[in-house]
Amino acid sequence: VLQKTTMPACTVELLFISNPSDNALYDSKFNDYAQAIAKGICDIAGDSGTGGIVVKNGWIQENDPASGASRWYYYQNNVKLTGWQHLQWTGGTNWFHFDAAGAMYTGWKLLDWNGVTSWYYFDLVNGSMYTSKWQKDSAGKDYYLSKSGAMATSIYVISVDQSKVYWVDAAGVWDGNSSPA
Repeated sequence: VLQKTTMPACTVELLFISNPSDNALYDSKFNDYAQAIAKGICDIAGDSGTGGIVVKNGWIQENDPASGASRWYYYQNNVKLTGWQHLQWTGGTNWFHFDAAGAMYTGWKLLDWNGVTSWYYFDLVNGSMYTSKWQKDSAGKDYYLSKSGAMATSIYVISVDQSKVYWVDAAGVWDGNSSPA
C-alpha cells in the first residue's frame, strides 16, 4: 500500500475483525478511533491536538540547521521557497533570493538570472534586492546596481537629475569622478 506513494503516509490498523461482536465493537468506537488518529497526526504536525494541522505560510525566522544561526525563510504550504522569488514584505513587493535550503540571502551574491551571471546586493536586514542604487562594499568602493538589480559594469551611469555621468569599470567600481551629462 505504501511502497509507491510519493508523499508521507502510514497505514493504521485498529483491530482484527473475525466475528460479529468484533464488528459491533468497531462500529461503537468508530468516532473514538477517528479522534485518536486525528490527535496523533496533529501531535506529529506540532498542533498538540487542538484540531487543525499547522501550515507554515509567509515569512518565518528559524535557526539554520547547518549553522545554528537565525535565518529568514519564506514558506508556501509548509514548503520553503528557493531561488529567485518576487514577494510581499512590510516594505512592499521586491525580489529576494533563497539558497537551496530555503534560507534568504543577504549582502553581495554572485547569481544567475536567466542564464546571465552577475553580482547582486540584498539588504542586510530584510533581504530585499537593491535596484537603481549605489552600494559600497566592505573596502569602501562604490558600485551601481541597475534597474534589474545586476551590478553595472563598463558603463556610464546617469545621475537621477541627469546632470552628471559616472563611469563604472569592468569590475563594477566607480572611479570617484563624474562628468557633466
